[in-house]
Amino acid sequence: MTDDKDVTHVVDELLAQRKQFSRDDLMELVRAVKAAGGMVESASWEPGDPICPEIRLPFPPRGGGWDALLTAALKHGKVIEVFPKGIPKPDFAHVIIRNR
Repeated sequence: MTDDKDVTHVVDELLAQRKQFSRDDLMELVRAVKAAGGMVESASWEPGDPICPEIRLPFPPRGGGWDALLTAALKHGKVIEVFPKGIPKPDFAHVIIRNR
């Protein structure tokens, strides 16, 4: 038989990983996107889930704009997925920022 105390602990740990962006966090992220020459294309979320912005950035990275974006996302424990777009030479990257 399962101990409810252990189950509760596991559930609490899983829910603790669902870090939400605050308004200030999102402001920092969008500023970093603009500084990198990009734009937020869309964002999605489900009730109870965090916002997952989808971003379009020039590729290859130019200047230090990507550094600020990556730092802003990683400091909040986010996963960053980068998909270069364009054949044969990528000219932009589709970036998704999501929870672990």
